[in-house]
Amino acid sequence: MTRDDASMGVLLAAPPGAAAGQGAPMSRLRLPEMSVAARLALANAISIAAVAAVLAVALPQFQAESRQGTETLLIARAMQLHQDADMAHDGLRAVVGEALLVGEGIHAATDVQASLRDYSASLRGNVARIAGLSLPGDVAERLATIRPQVAHYIESAEALTALAIQDRRLAREALPAFLAEFEDLAAKQAGVTRALQDILAEREATAKSMNRVAMLRILAAGGAAMLLVALLGTTLARSVRNSIRRVRAVADAVAEGNLDERHQSAAQDELAALGRAVNRMADSLQVTIGRLHADAARGTFRADLNAALEMADTERDVHAVVARAMSAASTDRPMELLLADSSRAHLERAASHPETGAPGCGVESPFGCVAVRRGSMVAFPSSESLSACTRLRGRPSGEVSAVCVPVSFMGRALGVLHATAPVGTPLDESLADNLVAIGQQAGARIGTVRAFQKSQVQAATDALTGLANRRSIEERVREITGRGTPYGFVLGDLDHFKKLNDTYGHESGDRALRIFAQVLRRTIRKGDMAARWGGEEFAIVLPGATATQAHDLTERIRAELAQALLAANVPAFTASFGIADSTMHGELAVITRITDQALYRAKDGGRDRSCLAEPPAHGADPPRHDVERDATADVPILVG
Repeated sequence: MTRDDASMGVLLAAPPGAAAGQGAPMSRLRLPEMSVAARLALANAISIAAVAAVLAVALPQFQAESRQGTETLLIARAMQLHQDADMAHDGLRAVVGEALLVGEGIHAATDVQASLRDYSASLRGNVARIAGLSLPGDVAERLATIRPQVAHYIESAEALTALAIQDRRLAREALPAFLAEFEDLAAKQAGVTRALQDILAEREATAKSMNRVAMLRILAAGGAAMLLVALLGTTLARSVRNSIRRVRAVADAVAEGNLDERHQSAAQDELAALGRAVNRMADSLQVTIGRLHADAARGTFRADLNAALEMADTERDVHAVVARAMSAASTDRPMELLLADSSRAHLERAASHPETGAPGCGVESPFGCVAVRRGSMVAFPSSESLSACTRLRGRPSGEVSAVCVPVSFMGRALGVLHATAPVGTPLDESLADNLVAIGQQAGARIGTVRAFQKSQVQAATDALTGLANRRSIEERVREITGRGTPYGFVLGDLDHFKKLNDTYGHESGDRALRIFAQVLRRTIRKGDMAARWGGEEFAIVLPGATATQAHDLTERIRAELAQALLAANVPAFTASFGIADSTMHGELAVITRITDQALYRAKDGGRDRSCLAEPPAHGADPPRHDVERDATADVPILVG
């Protein structure tokens, strides 16, 4: 679990002067791990709590200001009512004065009485309304003190006005007392007015002070809340940013090809889940790319194996390539390639692992192997299991696992590739594919080489006699001439072969040719080559021999032929020979002509004999006899 995934830290300043040895100061507050949604919910909750704290600080101030404002409004209302009462007070005085001036006039008195009623009602109403207000104690006491005097003043004003309308003289006599009462009441009302003004001014000053204090407290609380929210928001943002950065680092590493990079976190939040998703993606990519690399490696192995086998011209070369391929496929598994012999009835080891050797499979014939019968690779996890091949059991090395791959060419079984390993060693897909590739490509190349060799033999061999043909012997001469080796050259021809064919049929002629070829094979030395030159004519090349040695060979051939005919159920026949060697000329064409001349001298000399060639004269071009020329003497063919 990483630090920021496990918890979110809030940095706190260490207390100044913290003594060493009393515990390390907390430098980071760790909160329980939580998801991104929980972090955001926490941020919202902290923001709401901060706003609530600001409101908690501001509300009492607002309430105090509200009370203060209410009291201020109350004082202002009282002052307004008091001013209205003063106006009504003055109005009553004016009404009394007007009544003294008007006298007994009916209409004027009516107007005065109406004004008197209005002012009286206004004064009484304002005094009653002021009395209903909750005013400060001193103001309330003053108002309560003058309230009876106001009532008396109203009564005096009404009485004096009524008296003025009835008897102006008596009213004027009572006027001084009324004015004195007016002045006394006016003075008291002025005192109340000043008191109200002072209280109002005080309330306004207090309200301003409270407003200033409230603003300072609200600003302080709001600033602290904003700082807390900002700090928490920064911490949460850093936590989320760090988590995102780690996930992004892993994603970037994977994108750059570092598929071993993984996001390490035991948290359960959304970003940790995203990191695990990136890990799964990296695992999938690693598996996919690993599979692609394995496929590429297998493709490379197949391509290299194919290229190596293409350069193998002989079956022995193929066996050597297979051995190297075994070593490349596995360094610790014993392997062997078993191939059928010419009879296809027995298997023989053709190649084995260069380092670990051969496991020693006891299968005797191709179809004795289950893999060959099935035509596909067969794996055995344990040699002692019920379904294991019986030839795997009881090995001195103990219990093993094995794999067998059939080797075939165009559906024809050639053998089997056999490999073993200790029990419990898994056969991975790459090794299995490589073993199958070795089996398939080795079978294809061995079949191709065998077919090519067979075609070469057929192309270089006379089909009737089984001897080499004329082109093969010419290539043989070029080969030994290129090495500077001298050679003897013999041309032999069956005597009266045409008459033998005409008299006894071509089947007898063919049998005669085959018997003569068998005599040549038995008589010539190892390293010599006998070939059918054409028709009933044969050629022999004897590397390192002289014409004299070649003559001795022809004598042995004639004697061996006579013995062979005694046991053969064919008409008797003889052969004539011309002999030369490479000392007589450097070109095979010239040697062939002078040998042919010697052969026909043997024919002319009575047949059933050998003649040595004579070196050609300088600049002479001896003629070539293409067909046998009949001798003058008609020697009958002996019937055996």
